[in-house]
Amino acid sequence: NIVVPSTAYFPASGYIFHAAVSGSPNFGVIKYTSKTATTFEGCTVHTGSTTIVNGAEIVPFTID
Repeated sequence: NIVVPSTAYFPASGYIFHAAVSGSPNFGVIKYTSKTATTFEGCTVHTGSTTIVNGAEIVPFTID
């Protein structure tokens, strides 16, 4: 699971894109199968880094 302050603006399931805002490059796409108010659950790495660094930006992502 990935714990965040809020999942309010994310769909019930889907993909998130994460990227470090400073320091060394760290980014990737993670698929999640469900969410609660503060967690993404059933997470698997789709592509990129397997680690989300503290303070990274996390945004909804669409794969067609």
